[in-house]
Formats: sequence, structure tokens, C-alpha cells
Amino acid sequence: MQIEYNRFFNRPDGGKSEHVKVICDSYEALETAIQTVNGLFTVDLGDIPFEEPPPRTPARPAPASQREQARGMACGMCGGDTYDNRAKKAKGEYGATSPDFTCKDKSECNARMWLNKDGTEGDWKYPKV
Repeated sequence: MQIEYNRFFNRPDGGKSEHVKVICDSYEALETAIQTVNGLFTVDLGDIPFEEPPPRTPARPAPASQREQARGMACGMCGGDTYDNRAKKAKGEYGATSPDFTCKDKSECNARMWLNKDGTEGDWKYPKV
């Protein structure tokens, strides 16, 4: 049985990475070969100039309306799933005065919500009977 070992090494000078393929007949021979290969590509880190990476700026959280859109809005009255009507309103399929979100539970809840002008969540309301 032959055992194959493949390893890619990044060059310290930033050049093309090196590929080393070792084929051995036993695990003992493979272990020795791996140690030899790793020794060939060992680099003294003291010889490589090191620059501190620039500080990472924390990611700015998305506005509330985008976060809600990404995870789905829960009904403000019953906590159930809702329909997001914003895309249909934008296409003109629904009127401009239609709610932005409606509860999917039409039999028990049927609540509706319009976003505020700044895109934040507005008040949930039941339809007039």
C-alpha cells in the first residue's frame, strides 16, 4: 500500500507557493519524510520583516429595517411570521398606502405594520372591523 502526502508551502519572499508530494510505503517512512520536508521549508521568522497590521475598524451594524429584512420580521401582536410587502409596494403591485408587513395568521391576528419614514419599525395595528 502506498501513502501519499501533499503539502503546499508559502514562500517567505511572497513568490509562488511550493508544492511537495511524498509517496511512501509505510507510515513510519511517511513520518520521517514529513519531518524532512517540513525542515526544508522552515524559515527563521527573525529574518522576515514584520509590519503590524492596521487596526480593524468594527463593522457598523445595519439599520434596524435591514436587520429585520435579513432575519424576517415577527408580528408585533402575536409573534408569528409575517409577509414582507415592501418589494411588491416598490414594484407597484400593492398601493403606496398598503402595510409594509402583515401577519400571516389571518384567522387569529391579521395585524399590520407600516415602517416609519426613517425606516424604523412603526406601530402594529389590527385592521378596522
